[in-house]
Parts: sequence; structure tokens; C-alpha cells
Amino acid sequence: MNENRSAESTPEQLLQVLDMQLSVQRARRQQTSSKRTAWRIFGILFILVGAIAALLILQYAMNELTSRDPGGKRRTEAGESAARNF
Repeated sequence: MNENRSAESTPEQLLQVLDMQLSVQRARRQQTSSKRTAWRIFGILFILVGAIAALLILQYAMNELTSRDPGGKRRTEAGESAARNF
């Protein structure tokens, strides 16, 4: 009879097993959540760096376009060549 009784789990034992399983699941969920958060932060930083780089390239291109006269020369070069002719 004692053999049958030891094979059956008591409600307290079942609660302990359930608590252990829940604690393992919580630990896994927290690890996954922290990894996911790290990837989100990395993605946002990557997008911001890309946007800043694009703006810098656009600013450089606009400076190059606006610094040329209709003949295609830079305004500083055009001014230097005009000064040399005098």
C-alpha cells in the first residue's frame, strides 16, 4: 500500500513542480525580452545613423550644386580667373 501512495503526487508536490516550471518560463521570457529590446535599440540607432548620413550627403551635394555658376565652374574659380585677367 505504501508503494501506491508514494507513486501518487500530493497537491503540495504538484504545486511545487508547477511553481518551478513557471519560474523557468519566466526566466526564458525575460531573456528573450532583453534580446528583443537590444535588437530594437540597435535597429533604431541604425536608422538614425543612416538618416544623418543621408542628410550630410544631401547637404554636400546641395553645396556643390549651388556653388557653381551657369557655366559649370565653381564661383570661387570663376572669381579667381576674372581676377587674373585684370
